[in-house]
Amino acid sequence: PESNIKILENKIIQQQGIPVKNRQGKVIGALIMEQEPVNNIEFAKKKEILAITADKLIETLLSYNDKANVAIHHVNDAIILFDEVEVAVYANPGADNLFRKLELCNSVVGHSLEKLTINRSIYERIRKGESYGVAEITFNKMSLQLQFAVLDVGTILLIKDITKVIETEKELILKSVAIKEIHHRVKNNLQMIGSILRLQCNRTSDELIKIAFSENISRILSIAVTHEILAQNGIDEIGVKTLTTRIKDCAIKYAIPPFKSIRMIIKGDEFPISSDVAIAIAVVVNELLTNSLQHAFEGKNKGYIMINIIKDKVFSTISITDNGVGFDLTKEKGLGLTIVNTLIKEKLLGNLHIESDAEGTRIVFSFRT
Repeated sequence: PESNIKILENKIIQQQGIPVKNRQGKVIGALIMEQEPVNNIEFAKKKEILAITADKLIETLLSYNDKANVAIHHVNDAIILFDEVEVAVYANPGADNLFRKLELCNSVVGHSLEKLTINRSIYERIRKGESYGVAEITFNKMSLQLQFAVLDVGTILLIKDITKVIETEKELILKSVAIKEIHHRVKNNLQMIGSILRLQCNRTSDELIKIAFSENISRILSIAVTHEILAQNGIDEIGVKTLTTRIKDCAIKYAIPPFKSIRMIIKGDEFPISSDVAIAIAVVVNELLTNSLQHAFEGKNKGYIMINIIKDKVFSTISITDNGVGFDLTKEKGLGLTIVNTLIKEKLLGNLHIESDAEGTRIVFSFRT
């Protein structure tokens, strides 16, 4: 075995290697072992083990006719070995089973490489001198992955039946398309409802009714935003930070009072949540941000709102903190906080905690992850 010292990823590594040769003495592979430097006694033991391992590997590679002792004999994928004149000299049971399914032959041994590559273009690649290649083909309604390696002692052909894999991929693609379409339609319908409510809102002069309409429109659009992101992703889950950021952006666009400078900052962890959890979180975050923007900064022209997301093993949390004027926690809760409390307990299976004083308000809610 050959040994040398090298630096890999800022570490000193001792590397030993031994060639793997065929019966003609030609090198067809190598065994390489890397480790941190050891003392001379340990190094000698490692070399001995490596040499024994190499001998066993050579014996296995060159004894493929002894089927009972060859591991590849028990592999489900088709493994075929060809000699120098391109005739199959070994085939595991997986190969015979596959070619019987393909209705090409009952026994693989003795057939030519040209026939057993199934696809003419793959055989041409081998004939042109390509030493290694992979291709996927369809034959008799079966999807197959073919790999070939041309060695000095002959050619190895591996064929894997990937029909189920391809079918599963197609099913996932169809499911993804269906999910996208469903979420897209729900988003459009919610936006249409929002537009109808906005038209109705414009027909009244009562300020309290206008406020009620605006709040409900905001709630509906927060759900629409969730479905919009789900439609883009094509899967039935969404990143919680991505969702919260979109809700925050909508609040900045529509809910910040005129002539006020309110900074909104979001930080913390990003992790996936299901669509049901996402919709509940979207409504809760939208409600809390809207309340903060509408009431926390009365008499103040500047302020900030900090949103922090923390992932935990069982219950994760989202906190919303502002430096506004605070509010009296003893007063009766409005509709907004009632909705928030209900969603957190019933949909998110979490808890709500509120702290407020003259320096600002901090609201934390948890949800099961």
